[in-house]
Amino acid sequence: VALGAGFCDGLGYGGNTKAAIIRIGLKEMQKFCKVFYGDRQIKDETFLESCGVADLVTTCFGGRNRKCADIFAKNIAAGGAKGGGGGGGVM
Repeated sequence: VALGAGFCDGLGYGGNTKAAIIRIGLKEMQKFCKVFYGDRQIKDETFLESCGVADLVTTCFGGRNRKCADIFAKNIAAGGAKGGGGGGGVM
């Protein structure tokens, strides 16, 4: 989710797009937990606590994954990182 938020920032898509990514990401987190941890009966309210949406928002606005995706998207949009492979110095 944080990578998606970073790509959104790097490509200049704006706050509404970023909010949509975060909302969809939260729903995906809930779905993931129900599929893989359904036997533990995780409550939906848990995702509205600090360990859920608050952590997600913090990560999507300032985490290193968001920052890396932001820089990567700006670099690609500027015409950087032509070709494939290697990964040497893309960021």
